[in-house]
Amino acid sequence: SGDDMEALAFAWLAWRTLAGLPGNLPSVTGASQETVLGAIFPANP
Repeated sequence: SGDDMEALAFAWLAWRTLAGLPGNLPSVTGASQETVLGAIFPANP
């Protein structure tokens, strides 16, 4: 379903962010370069 596809897409983007890998395609988005999307901010213990 569409909801399943959306969940998979967000999981893939999150995995790429956690791995420090770019999550965009400049040829599709028009961005000037590949870049990691988002940021991870761990909670303070």
